[in-house]
Formats: sequence, structure tokens, C-alpha cells
Amino acid sequence: RKYTNTVDMWAAGCVFAEMMLAMPLFPGEGDIDQINKIFQTLGTPDEMTWPGIWELPDWNKIQFPKSEGKGLRNILINSSAPAVHLLGTLLLYDPVRRATATGALADPYFITEPLPMQ
Repeated sequence: RKYTNTVDMWAAGCVFAEMMLAMPLFPGEGDIDQINKIFQTLGTPDEMTWPGIWELPDWNKIQFPKSEGKGLRNILINSSAPAVHLLGTLLLYDPVRRATATGALADPYFITEPLPMQ
């Protein structure tokens, strides 16, 4: 159980999604419901999407239904492809592959027309 800035990048992704949707992306009513909403949206993680997930101390305590996920593009239907791509890099399960702050700021989203500030 180690906290790193990858947790902050996940949180930044959640805030970014909420700004685009004008509502929470994962509107859970408690820990378990929150995790279930994440899996329903992004798909249930496995060893391919999150290497080492089976080694997490609490991973096998609760069984969630297997879900392929709705996909961000299907939820953020009014958002640009670059915005959905950036969000996808912020919400990767694998913290090693998740966008860093520097990487996120260099994402094409910030230089693709229409610019985010327009």
C-alpha cells in the first residue's frame, strides 16, 4: 500500500471527466459501489490491463461481475477525440502506464483546435 503521484493523476482524470460531463463519471454511493461503477465504465481489470493486480492485498476479497465496460467514447459523446484520449491515459488502471503530469501537459489535447480555452 504505497501512495504515489499516480493516484493524483487518476484524480485529475476524474475531475477532467466531471468538467466535461457536468456530473461525476463514477457516481458511487460507497467504496464498493464506486469500484463497481469504475468497472462498469472502464471494464473489469485483469492481468493485461493491470499487471500485478492479483498481488494487491484486498483484490480477492470481493468478487465483481466481469464487465467489458461501456468505454469512455460512449459516455463522453460530446467531447473531442483528443479529450477522450487524454482522459483515457489518465484513467489507465496500470499506474506504470498512466499519464504523468508532464506527459499529460504534453498531450495533443492542449494544442489541437479548438483549443481547450475557446
